[in-house]
Amino acid sequence: MANPCSNIVVVLGDPQRLRSFRKRAASQRLPDGSTAKPPRVFNFHAFVPMPLELAQSRSVERLTWALRYWGTKGHATRASLCDNTLEDIPSLLYSFETPWSPPIPIITEASRAFPDLILELSYAEPGTKTEGRLCYQAGRRNNALGRRISQAMWQARLRSA
Repeated sequence: MANPCSNIVVVLGDPQRLRSFRKRAASQRLPDGSTAKPPRVFNFHAFVPMPLELAQSRSVERLTWALRYWGTKGHATRASLCDNTLEDIPSLLYSFETPWSPPIPIITEASRAFPDLILELSYAEPGTKTEGRLCYQAGRRNNALGRRISQAMWQARLRSA
């Protein structure tokens, strides 16, 4: 059995663009045109669709493809979404688990699809003692941006105290 990797994705930006992101992430469409059951809060196919022939198989190639293009061997499970506002910054907060590893390629592609939004992925996989925090904008990793956001939130919190 795979070790669960806990993931939190915070998406920051304009409220209208956040609504567009939320709608796309919750797309229930699968590669074969069917609808996901149960419904998915964060559907990896919405950003990096698996080729139909692989989606319908249980082959090793499917797992190899998923690891390469999704960064993990399967979909997000135990997913939830919170509308959020971090220190007056409109945001969405997704929480989900993936098998073994974080979905870094999915977050990268989602960031490319919504270049005006900032996506921050925090993850922890206790079985291998792996954890991290990555920040993306326009498909590029920018951890300095994540630190600036954290500093701005702390400064706003101190001002309001």
